[in-house]
Amino acid sequence: MNQNTISRRQFLGGLAMGTGVVFLAACAPAAAPAGGGAAPAEGAAAAPAGGGATLTWWDYMGEAGSANGEAVMDQVAKYNAAQSAVTVERTFVPFGDLKQKLLQGAAAGQLPDLVIIDNPDHSSFASLGVLADITDPITAWGKSSDYFPGPWDSTVYQGKNYGIPDNSNCLVQWQNKAFTEPAGITAPTNWDELRAAAAALTEGERFGIALSGVKTEEGTFQWLPFLWMTGEELATLDSDGGREAMQLALAFAFNELNLYRVCLTVFSYNDQAITLYERLGFVREGAYRQHLERDGRRYDMYLYGLLRPEWEKSKDSST
Repeated sequence: MNQNTISRRQFLGGLAMGTGVVFLAACAPAAAPAGGGAAPAEGAAAAPAGGGATLTWWDYMGEAGSANGEAVMDQVAKYNAAQSAVTVERTFVPFGDLKQKLLQGAAAGQLPDLVIIDNPDHSSFASLGVLADITDPITAWGKSSDYFPGPWDSTVYQGKNYGIPDNSNCLVQWQNKAFTEPAGITAPTNWDELRAAAAALTEGERFGIALSGVKTEEGTFQWLPFLWMTGEELATLDSDGGREAMQLALAFAFNELNLYRVCLTVFSYNDQAITLYERLGFVREGAYRQHLERDGRRYDMYLYGLLRPEWEKSKDSST
């Protein structure tokens, strides 16, 4: 299980979480691609006719009409126009649908040749046999040293290469000077200053702080730096630092966002997280039984909820 854990050292060594381009198991990367049988769909880049190989490509970078989608399709079009050996046919797949679509494609034998996925997913899909082992062509290419160790290692599973890092995301703190300057607020340098700034800037329908709470690794990625600031890691989540970092996020949720309820899901094997959530006052409200198969075993997914009065009581009792 530790192979999917991202530590602060790995994060800083690689600068950030990122994505990678991987070959799917339906391909023959050392020779002409076999083609995964995936056809271009809405948001696909038009492919010119040519006598070379055709590669089907899936990504979640943006649909047609969006800034990201248009940028990706523009690059694909430029690549196709610059040479005649390979034609790329790009298809947009929404982020929330990509994992399921890959699993369905693997079962039906209808995978694309290339896909962009987040680095936490590389080892999972490699272990399932969805990705192609491209160690030999990567070794012959000889460019691995051009990449930071963190992103590069995220595309390696059990010593074999299954992809190439494509980009890395960086987290920064943005502030709107139209609101901060009149309020005399400068960039916070610690949690107390961050709390004070968020409270001072919260007014009516305007929230003093915004953090991603999406229920994917992207949301976790937004919160991890707060955990690391306490000196803890995911492996030591149930700790004083872990509780402090979670209480910071919950305070923003209940105070600045004025929420009455916060909910989450957690898999039954994650004892550290379960213990932490329950100590913070979260109540188990249900379960999706045997929801996940991992390493040959099936696990439940628990549903937890925390109401404002419960949080206030738990917070007061822990101070």
